[in-house]
Formats: sequence, structure tokens, C-alpha cells
Amino acid sequence: MVQRREDVRSVTPLTKEGNCNVVEMRLGDGVAFDFERLTRYVFASSSCGLCGKATIESVRQQFPPVESDLVVDAETLLALPRLSRDAQAAFERSGGENPRVATCIRVVLLVAAFTLTAAGACREHPSEPERSDFLIKVGTMERARPGVDRLHETRTVTMDPARRPGWCFLVDPPDDQPYEVYSVTHLPDQPDHLTGDFVGQSHTAAGLKSAPSRTDGIRPFCFDFDPGDPVGEYRVEVFINGVRHTEILMQVVQ
Repeated sequence: MVQRREDVRSVTPLTKEGNCNVVEMRLGDGVAFDFERLTRYVFASSSCGLCGKATIESVRQQFPPVESDLVVDAETLLALPRLSRDAQAAFERSGGENPRVATCIRVVLLVAAFTLTAAGACREHPSEPERSDFLIKVGTMERARPGVDRLHETRTVTMDPARRPGWCFLVDPPDDQPYEVYSVTHLPDQPDHLTGDFVGQSHTAAGLKSAPSRTDGIRPFCFDFDPGDPVGEYRVEVFINGVRHTEILMQVVQ
């Protein structure tokens, strides 16, 4: 998004007494800003742009890979947490160091060591070919840690109108190409009323169709329960790019 100094029109502190930990940045005229490409697929609070990304490809989507002959010695890498701590007083007060800096340094050193020792083994044992199909998982969203939810896989779901969302299926694509998804849900009995995408539809043998959604990367598609929804076997057909991909059989219980 921001590739040169001219792309930023202004950076204004939003806090008092010169504390610049919170700022408002305004983009310059003509800077392209695509919200879809910045989508994250878990709930996370992050400024680095890495947390919440579904694939390596989605991390690389803004800029091409960096090609450089620059070599950084181990002493410089190991000094970065201290330099980061000295330059960012908020981290010193709240824990001592920027955890992303420390983690990235450890990852760099581990990857370098692994690459040197395992290069021969990789040539002798080539990696598995990339998969070519979509993976579909179903379950309920649960809090993994503050600000981050994850899918708890299960085919037995409690019909709880107070839980938001009630249940989800998750689509994991084989690559970073855009795709379109919709579903058709077959209920075991007539619901008391229909909401969301199902408003105005009739509960028939043809099922209840969700609105098509075009997206990329890993994406959950979630639905809520309403009071009076039936219990029993829910049959959900998942269509990807207009083709019926799979059928989910899910037991909804009281």
C-alpha cells in the first residue's frame, strides 16, 4: 500500500503531551487501497500485518519478494531486541521487549540453521506435491486467546440462539486465487421463522440458499440459530465456483 514517502499525506499524533504511540495516517491522492486484499480470517489485534493471515501467499500479496545480497551477522540480529526496547518505551513499561522482534529473530536463526543442515536431506526427500482441492471443515467458533477465535471441529452442535455465531463451515483453498462460495441448507423440519440470507425463502425440498460470497484465502462462513429452529440432522451442500463440492451432515441437538 505505502511504497514511497509521497504515498503518505500526513501523520498526526492523536494523544496528548507528544506521546506518538497513537497516530492517524492519511494516504496521499491516488494511492490504491483495496480492503479485500487486507482481509484477515480470524479476529486479531495486530499492526505488523502478519497475524490473522491465512496463507504465505496472502502475506506476500502487497509487495514482491525482496531480492538482496545484504548479509546481517548474528551479533546484529541478537542486538535488535535491546535496540527495539530502547526505542519503544511502551514495550519497556509493559513487558520489556517487542515480542514480534524477538520472535522473528529466533525464527531467522532457526531457519538459517535448518537450511544449512537439511539442504541435502530436502534434495533426497522432495516435499509432497501441493494439494489441488478445497478443504471443508465444520464446527463452532471458540475463543483461542484474547482477540483470536478459532474453529472447534465438530459435527454435533447445540441449538443455542444465544451463541453467536451458532455454527460455521470453513473453506481452506489450495492457493490464493479468488473463489465464490454459497451453500444450500436442508433442515429436518420447518423453522418458526427465517432470518439473514434466508429471509423470503420457503422451506422446501430444494433447501435454503445463502447469498454467494466471493473471497480468497481461508474463510469461515457462519450462521446463527433462532428460537424455534428445528433439531435433528442438518444437511448442508457447499458450492464452490458454481460446482457442488461437498455435503456436510451435522447433528443439531438441544
